[in-house]
Amino acid sequence: HSIQLVTLAHDLSVELGLGGPTMQSSAPAYFFRIQGPLTLGMQQTWLVSWVASTTAAIGLRRAHNFDWGSSHDDALRTLEKESSNPLFLEMLYTVRLHAKVAGALELCDVHSFHDINSDLVTTTQAEVRDKLSELSSRPLAQGPQLRFWRVLASIYVNEPVLHTDTNKIFFGEPYVAERIGVLEFAHPSEVTRTAESALRSLVEACQLAIELVLHMEPSMVLSLPSLCFGPAVSYTLSIFVKVFVAVSAPGNTFGQVLSRKAIRVREAIDSLVTVKASLLKLDPHMGNWNTRIIGSVEWLEAWLNDYESIIERYEINLEREVAERAIGSLGHNGH
Repeated sequence: HSIQLVTLAHDLSVELGLGGPTMQSSAPAYFFRIQGPLTLGMQQTWLVSWVASTTAAIGLRRAHNFDWGSSHDDALRTLEKESSNPLFLEMLYTVRLHAKVAGALELCDVHSFHDINSDLVTTTQAEVRDKLSELSSRPLAQGPQLRFWRVLASIYVNEPVLHTDTNKIFFGEPYVAERIGVLEFAHPSEVTRTAESALRSLVEACQLAIELVLHMEPSMVLSLPSLCFGPAVSYTLSIFVKVFVAVSAPGNTFGQVLSRKAIRVREAIDSLVTVKASLLKLDPHMGNWNTRIIGSVEWLEAWLNDYESIIERYEINLEREVAERAIGSLGHNGH
């Protein structure tokens, strides 16, 4: 399992001493720690394991230590000096931003809740905007891959607009019908300007992310790490759907901000179906997990048809309890 391999790689890196003296090895491994200066390959391995474990934790929403220590700084300085892998460095800078957002907003703690109107969220949003502006001016920044990862930071930092004190469990992988949370959506009694701005920014970021994937070369999509890229695309679509529910479900309050049509969720699904078709030309047997993960979005169209038919009936007869029972059954039935 890829997630288990990532965890094992990070743990082995610590055991071998790549994390420096502040990260202690287990007793059996202590006498086998690497002595002396680390090679370039060892330092890159240490940073790769940090990126992989960080992206996996954010995707799964598992408890994780997002700390960045002196050993990471040392390895980063070495890689920057060598300039042997500039694309990885740019990816690393962006994932550090993801980690900062996830840590500050406690995205991986299902028991924490930070209101979108809180000072913490507002401060984090401002910091992310500044950092994204800086990253956008760096070399290679306009490539579609790096643009996608930067847009993902915008999605993460605006995600709290959809949070309640009970629904954060629905934001991690796997992105299936049961985790849409059709009865656990945000519906604040007062939709502030801050919440409205965050909701609009969230939708715009999701739309841009899907558009970037649509215009990527299929060979590039297949070359990207399936550990994080495919799941990130699915996550983006899942946020689309959660917004769609939040503006349309019985009892919603965000419907006053955005209409169902403005979200363009069906357009997003159609875009990913198009991406799947282009990937299948190069990967007809779906041997690449990016093909499989991106291609799995088609179930959502059937779910959306069922959901909208219930909503339309509700809008006619306003029988909220009946509508909520019918909507709730969609997740349990898985379609």
